[in-house]
Parts: sequence; C-alpha cells; structure tokens
Amino acid sequence: MASIPMRGQRGRPRTLAGSLQRDVVSDAYDIDRLLSIFTKSPGRPMKWPVMQEFEIDDGGDIIVDRRVGQVAGIHLCPHEGVYIWTATFVDGGSVQYKAEELVHAICRAHDMEVD
Repeated sequence: MASIPMRGQRGRPRTLAGSLQRDVVSDAYDIDRLLSIFTKSPGRPMKWPVMQEFEIDDGGDIIVDRRVGQVAGIHLCPHEGVYIWTATFVDGGSVQYKAEELVHAICRAHDMEVD
C-alpha cells in the first residue's frame, strides 16, 4: 500500500479563483465611460431614457419642468462632422443632443431612476 501513489489530495478540493477581477469597479453611468462608448458605437444609446429640464413661464413665475424622453434617432452633422442624437418626448417635442449633452441627459434620467 505504501508504494501506490495518491491520485490527489484528501478532502474537499480547493475552490478555484474567480474569473477576471478588476481593481477598480467602474460606474456604468460614468460620464467619461459613456462618452467613449457613444463615440465608438453611436447606435448604442438608441431607446435609452433621457431627462431634459424646460423652463416654463407661468404668469411671471418660472417653473422648471422635467420631461422624460427617449433617444429616437441619430445623424451625422455634415458641417461639424459630429453625431447628433434626437430625443423625442411624450408631448411630441424633440431635442437634439451632441455627445456630451446626451450623456448628461442620460445621467440625469438615471439619477431620477427613470426606466
């Protein structure tokens, strides 16, 4: 019996280390991260929620109205060579955003927990 080698260690096998572990956990809605994603693949933000603040004059008082919309279209501006995204709102309005403005509108919607 002493000359037969063991097949493995006795007891429960050790757990293997997990897959790739990152040192820094990045926020999914980090502004720099979203900017790089949207410039590399401009179609990614389609149908994402956005929030825009509008100022409404109510008889001399200015009221801030926050409206939720959705990214509905994209086109390449021929004069500036940048992408412009169009967001539509429930009331029928639409707003055009450049990349940085779009990222901030998406982050505002995320901060308000809009799905």
